[in-house]
Amino acid sequence: MALIQLFRASGGNGQVIPGMSFLSLIYVLPDRLGKGIGGMMLDAVIEEANRRGCLRIYLWTHERQNERAHRLYRSRSFARTGRTMHDDE
Repeated sequence: MALIQLFRASGGNGQVIPGMSFLSLIYVLPDRLGKGIGGMMLDAVIEEANRRGCLRIYLWTHERQNERAHRLYRSRSFARTGRTMHDDE
């Protein structure tokens, strides 16, 4: 499962920013991890976002968790912005 949304200003509560989207999640069932499903979904998300004119996709992850997700995003040329925030982990 993957969910991508239009990117909004003000932490997601403001106006839509044209040409940008926000990847809310990619989820692969645990027994299916390592089979390339996440990569296929991310490729489809990127393709669909581009088709809709969204040439920039933002997402966030926990900085010290989920190295598997970090590897996936890096493999598709996502890069860290250096912006951090605290979460109710």
